[in-house]
Amino acid sequence: MRVLIQRVSKASVCVNGGSSRPIGRGLVVLLG
Repeated sequence: MRVLIQRVSKASVCVNGGSSRPIGRGLVVLLG
């Protein structure tokens, strides 16, 4: 398993072209 942690000023996630989930300043954590 790999983990990627990134500090961002803003970000959004879109799954299968569906609705996006935006956030403001914070951390994005990707697990895979």
